[in-house]
Formats: sequence, C-alpha cells, structure tokens
Amino acid sequence: MSSPIPKKTFPLLVVLLGLWLAPVVASAQSRVAVVDFNGTASGHVRDMAASSVSAGEGVELVASKEVLRAANSLGVSEDDYAAIGAELRVSAFIQGTVRRRGRRWSAVISAYSGASGEKMGSS
Repeated sequence: MSSPIPKKTFPLLVVLLGLWLAPVVASAQSRVAVVDFNGTASGHVRDMAASSVSAGEGVELVASKEVLRAANSLGVSEDDYAAIGAELRVSAFIQGTVRRRGRRWSAVISAYSGASGEKMGSS
C-alpha cells in the first residue's frame, strides 16, 4: 500500500520528528510508548515517530499493543497514561493527529508523562 503523503515529504517529517522528539525522549530516560495516531495517513506518521523514538540511545520502545492490553487489564481507557505508565513502567507516551487539507498536510504530536498523565508538550 502506498502512502498518500508525498514521498518528498517523508525526509522532512523524519527530521522534524527527530528534532522535536529528541528532548522528550532524552528526558524520559527509558521506556516510551508511541500510541495510535488519528487522521489521514496517520499510521505512516506514527511509524516515523516510533522510528525516531527507537533510534534514541537507552530508549526502549513499548509496543502500542502492550499499551492496549494494559488498558484492558486495568479496566481504564487507552489514554489513562498515568495508570498505564505505572503498570508498564513507561516514562512517556507520544500521541498525534494528522490532517490533510487539499495538498497541505499538518501533524500535531504531543508527549504525555507516564507518571502523571499530564501533557509535557506538543508541536
């Protein structure tokens, strides 16, 4: 399946994701979960975010399936990051929304604390 996002856009997105996620991942100091993104072609952008996170030294990427299993096991919603973070020892959660309007693409990517569930930042 080909991506609806233009191929020329991928390198730029990867660089931007890496630059934005680097301080978030560095401050997380270990386990980070990149959860499902919303919107058009969001799977591709989510995969780029996961690749950026997993490229970080000393960072373990937690599978989104693990997050879903923990949420079901605890009886909480998928975005109860504090409860899931405590259960899985996840330091940070990365979540995003991708939108397309005509030929223009935009993405809002947010990082949440695994300890408190509070938003640490977004771009």
